[in-house]
Amino acid sequence: MITNGKKHLCKGNKEMITNGKKHLCKGNKAMITNGRKHLCKDNKAMITNGKKHQCKGNKAMITNGKKLQCKGNKAMITNGRKLRCKGNKAMITNGKKHQCKGR
Repeated sequence: MITNGKKHLCKGNKEMITNGKKHLCKGNKAMITNGRKHLCKDNKAMITNGKKHQCKGNKAMITNGKKLQCKGNKAMITNGRKLRCKGNKAMITNGKKHQCKGR
């Protein structure tokens, strides 16, 4: 669930995204803010604005206010930057998804 500066409640295993506001999600949800770094526990996501992070466990990584889910193992997501894929991971740049073969 993505909004622009509005507050919403998270239901199920969904994520709550706001612009410049901090919210805590219960269960397996993500905490998302604009331009701030937060670590989520359990199977939650680590989200920042335009910064590079790796996914741990079965988590999703979100940058630049866009939501991307990890498929298979994990995905690496950045905004307009190119990253190498390790194992059977997905490489995502600038909101586009690419699968890695071989490596």
